[in-house]
Amino acid sequence: LKRASGCRPLVCAREQSAGMSASAAVKEEPEEENEVLGDAIDVPPGVILDKLDALLTAGRVLLRYSGGAEDWGVNGKVDGEWCAFFFEAAALCRFEDSESRWAAEVTEDWAESEQARLAEL
Repeated sequence: LKRASGCRPLVCAREQSAGMSASAAVKEEPEEENEVLGDAIDVPPGVILDKLDALLTAGRVLLRYSGGAEDWGVNGKVDGEWCAFFFEAAALCRFEDSESRWAAEVTEDWAESEQARLAEL
């Protein structure tokens, strides 16, 4: 057997016996358009907390991460759709799915029940 350049003998032998050349063509996939969600929609904290609760209770493939001393987030799938929750203690909390982005400023003006619920989640 002749050895093709850059090919191990066993692999080349299999390719040649199957009628394949040592340099196989790679199927080109069309590039997916990366859609930008745009600006976040300002909503009350309760809306985002409801979405976070749904992610934590019904979500699959959950991944929690920490972005600093008080910053954290959770990613996961709800009903087959990827979602993400971000909490930035000094600025805002945000929830995103494939269609929308919601945000609420983190301030001391949150109701006690909303602060307690966030701590609970």
